Amino acid sequence: MRLFKKVLYTFLLFVVLSTMIWGQTYQSDLFTDSRDGQTYSTVKIGEQVWLAQNLNYATEKGSWPIQSDSAGLQFGRFYTWEAAKEAVPVGWHLPSKQEFEILAATLGVTDLPNWDDLYPLLIEGGISGFNVQLTGSHNEAYSKRGQTASFWSSEEGWLSRIIPFLENPWRLSVRAPNYVNIGSGADSDYGFNVRCIRD
Repeated sequence: MRLFKKVLYTFLLFVVLSTMIWGQTYQSDLFTDSRDGQTYSTVKIGEQVWLAQNLNYATEKGSWPIQSDSAGLQFGRFYTWEAAKEAVPVGWHLPSKQEFEILAATLGVTDLPNWDDLYPLLIEGGISGFNVQLTGSHNEAYSKRGQTASFWSSEEGWLSRIIPFLENPWRLSVRAPNYVNIGSGADSDYGFNVRCIRD
């Protein structure tokens, strides 16, 4: 009986969120970066327009493709925080912590960290169209491809305000099998992905 209730609850949640997203918030489009001619899928979720792919603009330093995807066409690139701020195309910006929170709230989740509800909506193939790929990161400590993905924000975390020489920016973290959070424990020289949001 408990299993039946859980399956029924999951199904009803899927129906409600599908109706909300498909009926009101989901709209895809394309954006071409005039700097290098690369074209990206975009998605409108609520009032926000996001890149639905990882940014793949090559900076002079501080960015790397995944080894098995040397052109970055499938997985995009990893960036340090400084490189991420430089890599954003005109008309777009790195999301703030609040903009990540608005994304989650638009998808029905207001409390983070979140288990179960937000993860299936954000990952590749999820109904939000955000299409997170679990690329891991460029740093050895976080190189868990297929298990995690992290995306830089534009803002430094609370620890950076207390200790000025530390740079620990906020980031959106997605971890298999069901975890999503906004945290600030990573150093700014870690290599994470970038999802831009339209100005």
